[in-house]
Amino acid sequence: MGDWDLLGRLLDKVQTHSTVIGKVWLTVLFVFRIMVLHTGAEKVWGDEKSDFVCNTQQPGCENVCYDLAFPISHVRFWVLQIVALATPMLLYLGHVLHVIHAEKKLKEKMKKQAALGDPAGLFFQSASKVPKYIKSSGRVSIRGRLLRSYVLHLLAKIVLEVLFIAGQYLLYGFTLQTRYVCSRFPCPHKVDCFLSRPTEKSVIIWFMLVAAAVSLALGLAELLYLCGRGVKECVARRRDYTVTPVTPPPPAERRMFNGGEAVQNLVNLETELQGRKLAVNGGLPRTTNTRTTQFRKTTWRRKRR
Repeated sequence: MGDWDLLGRLLDKVQTHSTVIGKVWLTVLFVFRIMVLHTGAEKVWGDEKSDFVCNTQQPGCENVCYDLAFPISHVRFWVLQIVALATPMLLYLGHVLHVIHAEKKLKEKMKKQAALGDPAGLFFQSASKVPKYIKSSGRVSIRGRLLRSYVLHLLAKIVLEVLFIAGQYLLYGFTLQTRYVCSRFPCPHKVDCFLSRPTEKSVIIWFMLVAAAVSLALGLAELLYLCGRGVKECVARRRDYTVTPVTPPPPAERRMFNGGEAVQNLVNLETELQGRKLAVNGGLPRTTNTRTTQFRKTTWRRKRR
């Protein structure tokens, strides 16, 4: 039981850094798999070898028939399954702890440099990435690298769950029969072997199978939830960086802007005003008007081309 307590404490730390569906998945693992395995399955399978009886006196025949019927005990198979499922979660927990430690060191360094007022430190503070995984409440935000790590560990759990369900079906099936027929050497002929409490064991097998199916469904639902949330964040990010287009002018005003006519009209108007000012001040209006006329002719020729 001590080993299960150690695994439970480690998985409890994972629960604080997972989604709501992930917490439900861990609850199913603790209550309906680990607890049932420890309290019920180990006791039910305690007599699987001692009460496996074959109708023969041939030495070694009973042992080889038991090995053929149960390549691995159901209890050990489920223990191996739980340990295999917990391994990706523990790897994810290690990554989370590494990210938290790195962000805490970066925050402490930024605070020290800001307190000293070092220009180089202030430049480093402005150039470095601001910590983004630890919230103000102290909880970890699943985003960026942590989100990719969480999705990878989730995919690993789903694949392992499917493999263990398929392996259980290939090894034993999903029910136990009362009689098992064996014809393996050194048995002299076909031998009938009898299992102890096959119905009770079949009930626990189905219970563990349903718990595995529920865990698999929760893993798929959590994967879809994370994919949907990622799509929403990408859409929101694109909206933040999208430049709002300028409203086009009405059709009547739009004609004035075709071919750069508005710019030319403004230039011509400015030239005429400068010519009038020079005429009033005793300048050379004829030269100005001549330049204006030449500019208009040049503009007209360019438009014709």
